[in-house]
Amino acid sequence: MDTFYKLGPDSLPMEEVPKGTFSAAKVIPSQVFPGTQHTYYVYVPA
Repeated sequence: MDTFYKLGPDSLPMEEVPKGTFSAAKVIPSQVFPGTQHTYYVYVPA
């Protein structure tokens, strides 16, 4: 929990708002830091 920033009511899930989906995890090797990798997801709105 972040003690410095409190989420407002607009940051909470709402029943009337359609939910999107996240892609499967994508992993790519770093070209800047050899031997490390980046994992990312893509959010697709409804």
